[in-house]
Amino acid sequence: MSDPRATGLAVHARNRRQPEDNLTGRTGSGGLAGLIDGHGEIPDNRQLPVYFRIRAGRAEKKFDQVPLLACCFQILSITKITQEYRKSELKKQRQIQSRPEFQTVRARRVLSHAHPSLYIGRSLVAAASPALPPQATPRRIVDWPAMARPSRRQLLLATLCVAASLLGAQATGADARTAAGVYELRVGDFSVKVTNWGARLVSVVLPDSKGNLADVVLGKDTIAEYVNDTSYFGPITGRVGQRISRGRFVLDGEVYHLERNDGRNTIHGGGTAFSRSAWTVKEYVGGGDSPRITFFYRSFDGEQGFPGSLDAYVTYRLSSPYTLGVHMNATALDRATPVNLLLHAYWNLGGHGAGDVLGHTLRLFASRHAVLDEELLPSSGRVEPVAGTPLDFRAPTPIGARIRQVTGGRVVGYDTNYVIDGEPEGMRPVAHVQDCASGRAVELWANQATVQLYTGNWLNNTKGKDGKVYNQYAGFTLETMGYVDAVNHPEFPSQTLLPGQEYKHDMVFKFSF
Repeated sequence: MSDPRATGLAVHARNRRQPEDNLTGRTGSGGLAGLIDGHGEIPDNRQLPVYFRIRAGRAEKKFDQVPLLACCFQILSITKITQEYRKSELKKQRQIQSRPEFQTVRARRVLSHAHPSLYIGRSLVAAASPALPPQATPRRIVDWPAMARPSRRQLLLATLCVAASLLGAQATGADARTAAGVYELRVGDFSVKVTNWGARLVSVVLPDSKGNLADVVLGKDTIAEYVNDTSYFGPITGRVGQRISRGRFVLDGEVYHLERNDGRNTIHGGGTAFSRSAWTVKEYVGGGDSPRITFFYRSFDGEQGFPGSLDAYVTYRLSSPYTLGVHMNATALDRATPVNLLLHAYWNLGGHGAGDVLGHTLRLFASRHAVLDEELLPSSGRVEPVAGTPLDFRAPTPIGARIRQVTGGRVVGYDTNYVIDGEPEGMRPVAHVQDCASGRAVELWANQATVQLYTGNWLNNTKGKDGKVYNQYAGFTLETMGYVDAVNHPEFPSQTLLPGQEYKHDMVFKFSF
């Protein structure tokens, strides 16, 4: 490639080595094209497309695991970013030209250790070589003087070059290749499927009162669709699930800034957090008396802005009759860090494509709720009784009975954080939900302090499994966890994990029909 100062375009992409513990070791024969064909069932042992981002200064265009050919067309829109960046650069040009040498700035840590980064504009990335350990950050970026805006033709050519290099890296077994698969656990006619992409719950199939089988979890048909999912269908989210105000917190006197992916706030750990990473399969037993699978993920110091390295494990386990256990464990390795993992699965006991869940009868073992503002944050820190409010589900009540009286943020529906009755240290009942039409019911037990009830308020013509389309209230979530935004509220129980301490989060779903 020619000198970036002459062409106005600087491109650098290098795969950063991911530690072996974060790789499954299974490589698919289908390659990138095999994964992104978008047809049929979720493919086993297929390679995930690589994600990259394009930046011009603070402006950014991000392509999260989307097919590279699609990127070649989407990349044309990056011209707008470079235009905006050029305007900001003109204001700085005098300062830059007055300096005797080029400006040097610190690079932020690349957020995912398996993915390359691509920068376009004035910056060239000095990416870590495969031999360089992940802890050897921050790296340095050398800025070139202000340049002419690259043409669309140049941008498209650059994207094609990067696409070719990434495909070549896959062919030679580069570390950016990360295999993802779908695994089934089965006991009789009770079947659960999961994938190591986000340690995600893909499906739960069980009979109704007449013996008819149905999948009661909302989701997608292919892993490629899960890669681009923004509705959080079934993943484990972390390091801190739910929202963190302003994407920042203070720990041991130091301020930490996180990736903001929910307006000015951070939700579910950030845009490329646990739910958008490939986990390692540590153990898999698909059948027998105790089918189970354990996923492992190592989150490194600085990932998404969080301090310290963290080892996380998630185990899905089946037992009869019709019981699913989800067990989340994490250990802080070297520094104190907040941890609040949660399972973000959408349920519809009538079947994932059966319409809305407003007729489901819900009972919550919760007498109080955390008061949330319009941004769904507990800004006041208040916890109030549910008695006499539309939030009261202490007695079995249809979900839709009072839903029009509730605003989950800026939309009608439940997105409410309930404080579970009893002591959080032990397992205790959280909720009981029943669909009278099918006869299916589920009882949830957990050992966490709160549960977030969400009724799919933002689902709108969302493509789901088996050709189904999910609209508002098509499913509900029951996300057991600690208090929302506890890292910014000392009045809430602490979620800080000290080095060597272990976090434990257990959920048990008991189905009946």
